[in-house]
Amino acid sequence: MNTKILSQLFIGAVLLFFLSLGFYKAGIDDGPNVISYINSGGEIQMSVPNTQQFSSDMPGTWSLGANIPSPGSYEGAGVSYTRNDTTFIYCLNGDVDGSGTAPGQFRRYNVRTNVWDTLPRCPSGRCWISGARLGTNIYFVGGLPSGAIGFSQMTGTLQRYSITTNTWDTMIPAPTPTGAAGVAGYLDNYLYVIGGIGAQNLPITNVQIYDQNSGSWIIPNPLPSARANGWV
Repeated sequence: MNTKILSQLFIGAVLLFFLSLGFYKAGIDDGPNVISYINSGGEIQMSVPNTQQFSSDMPGTWSLGANIPSPGSYEGAGVSYTRNDTTFIYCLNGDVDGSGTAPGQFRRYNVRTNVWDTLPRCPSGRCWISGARLGTNIYFVGGLPSGAIGFSQMTGTLQRYSITTNTWDTMIPAPTPTGAAGVAGYLDNYLYVIGGIGAQNLPITNVQIYDQNSGSWIIPNPLPSARANGWV
């Protein structure tokens, strides 16, 4: 590995320090508005799903956005993307019925217009997934396949959605299966997958980095202690 890549990974590894201290971020900050997305990855009530956001002209005040189209879910993932003056939130459903059914519904919320669009379904629906964006690609990693009966079926599945082409691709899976991992993009090339719930139904210390350019995984040193359900 050359010096440039090593230096980039070193800088990016600062992210791991905050996670190792247990600092979790329950929101998405991408663009002019600070978005706190109560969706399939948060504390959503499946019967009454909703989106909430901070109003930029009334700091500290909450306003109610349009309901997430039915069905709502939990243990899915939300990822934001800003283009020009508009922020979008991409929501991949998780478990829609409390029994592990994850059909893979995929929707997009326009923060400016307060409108939801339905996008092509994920080819492999899962719950306990995590997501992050690298440029115009959104990656969803890990999770339990729809209908799984136990955590022994946890996967390292990695799927990529292209914002540009509105299509899905399945990539090389993470070496270690994980669910509800902390995931973050760095330099529009590296996808950090940090901790999560492993196949033994326990938090893990694994750190896995996907290199988008080479299509391969890098395995750095693990976390000092196991973590799951974290935001980076």
